[in-house]
Amino acid sequence: MAKNTIKNIGIDGLNMLGIDEDNNLYWDKKLVKIEKSVYLTYWQKFGAVLLVIAGCVQAVSSAYEAFFK
Repeated sequence: MAKNTIKNIGIDGLNMLGIDEDNNLYWDKKLVKIEKSVYLTYWQKFGAVLLVIAGCVQAVSSAYEAFFK
Protein backbone atom coordinates (compact mmCIF):
# COMPACT_ATOMS: atom_id res chain seq x y z
CA MET A 1 0.00 0.00 0.00
CA ALA A 2 1.32 3.41 -0.96
CA LYS A 3 2.35 5.92 1.68
CA ASN A 4 0.86 9.41 1.74
CA THR A 5 4.18 10.88 0.60
CA ILE A 6 4.05 9.03 -2.73
CA LYS A 7 2.39 11.08 -5.44
CA ASN A 8 1.01 9.90 -8.74
CA ILE A 9 2.53 11.38 -11.85
CA GLY A 10 0.49 12.40 -14.81
CA ILE A 11 1.31 12.49 -18.48
CA ASP A 12 3.19 15.77 -17.99
CA GLY A 13 5.33 14.21 -15.27
CA LEU A 14 6.45 11.44 -17.60
CA ASN A 15 8.33 14.04 -19.63
CA MET A 16 10.78 14.22 -16.73
CA LEU A 17 11.91 10.62 -17.39
CA GLY A 18 14.76 10.02 -19.77
CA ILE A 19 17.60 7.71 -20.74
CA ASP A 20 21.04 8.38 -22.17
CA GLU A 21 22.99 6.51 -24.84
CA ASP A 22 24.18 3.98 -22.22
CA ASN A 23 20.55 3.30 -21.15
CA ASN A 24 20.97 4.97 -17.75
CA LEU A 25 17.66 6.18 -16.30
CA TYR A 26 17.23 9.86 -15.44
CA TRP A 27 14.48 11.73 -13.59
CA ASP A 28 14.44 15.50 -13.95
CA LYS A 29 17.98 15.34 -15.42
CA LYS A 30 19.27 13.52 -12.32
CA LEU A 31 20.63 9.98 -12.52
CA VAL A 32 18.40 7.37 -10.89
CA LYS A 33 20.60 4.94 -9.01
CA ILE A 34 19.22 1.41 -9.02
CA GLU A 35 21.12 -0.98 -6.80
CA LYS A 36 20.18 -4.52 -6.00
CA SER A 37 22.61 -7.00 -4.52
CA VAL A 38 22.26 -10.73 -4.18
CA TYR A 39 23.68 -12.38 -1.09
CA LEU A 40 24.03 -16.13 -0.88
CA THR A 41 24.35 -18.18 2.27
CA TYR A 42 27.28 -20.50 2.80
CA TRP A 43 25.25 -23.54 1.72
CA GLN A 44 23.97 -21.81 -1.40
CA LYS A 45 27.55 -20.94 -2.39
CA PHE A 46 28.63 -24.50 -1.63
CA GLY A 47 25.82 -25.91 -3.79
CA ALA A 48 26.66 -23.52 -6.63
CA VAL A 49 30.31 -24.62 -6.55
CA LEU A 50 29.26 -28.28 -6.63
CA LEU A 51 27.05 -27.61 -9.66
CA VAL A 52 29.88 -25.84 -11.47
CA ILE A 53 32.25 -28.72 -10.74
CA ALA A 54 29.67 -31.26 -11.93
CA GLY A 55 29.17 -29.27 -15.13
CA CYS A 56 32.89 -29.13 -15.78
CA VAL A 57 33.25 -32.88 -15.19
CA GLN A 58 30.38 -33.51 -17.61
CA ALA A 59 31.94 -31.24 -20.23
CA VAL A 60 35.33 -32.94 -19.97
CA SER A 61 33.69 -36.37 -20.08
CA SER A 62 31.69 -35.46 -23.18
CA ALA A 63 34.75 -34.01 -24.91
CA TYR A 64 36.78 -37.11 -24.08
CA GLU A 65 34.08 -39.39 -25.45
CA ALA A 66 33.69 -37.32 -28.62
CA PHE A 67 37.39 -37.16 -29.46
CA PHE A 68 38.81 -40.44 -28.22
CA LYS A 69 36.11 -43.02 -28.93
